Amino acid sequence: MRNLKNIHRSVVDFLPELHLTATAWDLATDAIICAFGPTKDNIIVELKRVHRSSNAELVRHKSQLEDGHENIASWDAPCPLPDLDCDKIVNLHYFADNLVACLVLAGGDIVVVREQPQPGEDKIEIVGSVDVGITAAVWSPDEELLAIATQAGTLLYMTREFENVTDITFTSDDLKASKHVSVGWGKSETQFKGKRAKAMRDPTMPETVDEGVLSPFDMRKVAISWRGDGAYLAVNSIDSESRRVIRVYSREGILDSVTEPVDGLEGALSWRPAGNLVAGIQRLKDHVDIVFFERNGLRHGQFSLRLSKEEIDNWGAEIQLKWNVDSSVLAVCFQDRVQLWTMGNYHYYLKQEIILPEASAHSGVGYLQWHPEKPLRFTIRSQGQLQREEYISVVARGSTVPPDDYGVVAVIDGRNLRLTPLGLTNVPPPMSLHEIALSHNAIDVALCGQRLSGPSVIIAVLHTDGVSFYNWGLKLKPVTPPTLIRHVSIPSRETLSGTQNQQICWANSDCAFVLQSRSQGSFLRKVALENDDCCGSKGSFACKRIKRILPLTSVKGRQDM
Repeated sequence: MRNLKNIHRSVVDFLPELHLTATAWDLATDAIICAFGPTKDNIIVELKRVHRSSNAELVRHKSQLEDGHENIASWDAPCPLPDLDCDKIVNLHYFADNLVACLVLAGGDIVVVREQPQPGEDKIEIVGSVDVGITAAVWSPDEELLAIATQAGTLLYMTREFENVTDITFTSDDLKASKHVSVGWGKSETQFKGKRAKAMRDPTMPETVDEGVLSPFDMRKVAISWRGDGAYLAVNSIDSESRRVIRVYSREGILDSVTEPVDGLEGALSWRPAGNLVAGIQRLKDHVDIVFFERNGLRHGQFSLRLSKEEIDNWGAEIQLKWNVDSSVLAVCFQDRVQLWTMGNYHYYLKQEIILPEASAHSGVGYLQWHPEKPLRFTIRSQGQLQREEYISVVARGSTVPPDDYGVVAVIDGRNLRLTPLGLTNVPPPMSLHEIALSHNAIDVALCGQRLSGPSVIIAVLHTDGVSFYNWGLKLKPVTPPTLIRHVSIPSRETLSGTQNQQICWANSDCAFVLQSRSQGSFLRKVALENDDCCGSKGSFACKRIKRILPLTSVKGRQDM
């Protein structure tokens, strides 16, 4: 019943000639290591450190920091493979214990950059090379093993000293490793329907059997994902140009299992750190599903992304998945947005949708990087921009002070707002007493109690188009659905470039505050419940610049929530 509330958002804009290609977290300084290039027109790779300092602090140190960012190293990276227009960074990892950055390039080179090289060591060194090229590479969670998938259809394990310890070849015989037996638990064909309904049919045999047909949107990429404890890893690749297969290997390089055939399975892959589920994408004719597998390769549930056919063909053409470090949030990355999903009582809630700049829609999927230690902190890199976000998990509730303690709880689920007064009725989630259908995905919600015409709750819902106010009367029984009082459109990314809505809270029973962010900082905006008198002149909104971001829960004069 918790929602995700944004408590920090900062945007770093880079110069047009800097093409951001990879990021990694520096846990020692809580900074972000950024790699720029190479590109088709410029083979130079630049490594910079972007600190969390404010813009003012960066300006004061501009004599030491070029463009406000700390330069680490730069070098030429010509592509050794003739079939590639330019080299590409497949993986960037930063070792905070010895101040070393490791870059794995698609051309086959493995490069380390030492910020403090010891005597006899080079600052920039190519420590290994794979002649056939590299398609995917990921370090294990304990940073002791590097898994590399090559263009020759092999899997390599390398130690931190870059010694090759395992060389595995993908073959069609791998598909025989798992003998899947499904009893169809939870499916309609296993449910009792009377002795005359499908009496002669074997309930363990599904009506249709997937053959593993490739999706027409398949990007033919290879993905690797480690389990949270580093004991196993999964590799998603195409086998014999006919079907996608997820192979599971042990840390010693022993094939453990392969997944059952799934039609429309794509290249996205993310193993839940808790270890129980491997997430992938299945694209069907009219919808896209997030599908889950167990370690033994069997399917273990799914849920559908709430996309229209037009959205699937447009910004939903390429999708990536990323679990956060504590397995509580699944990030679904599209070309121009990122969605954050959580799960409760086997129901998946869409908690947040972060819209990226318009230029990102033409530069590929928005790449998200979760913080390795802070569960709800992450970065999103897009065309010419780095966005840093942090959330907290909170409960949106009404007053707890008698006589207004009705236990009203609001749960965000995309374009649905689920409402239940737990003091009056006991409806377990994911069900709710009433639902409000919204025009846009909700960002935040705030509740305020008032007793002018009987006990009721005023609900303020913040979304990308503005704020919608609802009145929910709790006097009559049964409790009637909420009614819309007023909708206020406020500037957002569509009308004011670079502005995003973050939070909403009540200033008093007549006015609400909306926290907005831009690349220059954060701003407060007042929104009136009935008219604009409390917000300054009629038809306009007062906007105040914030020098430091504070949680909106500290605003004085707000009603109890």
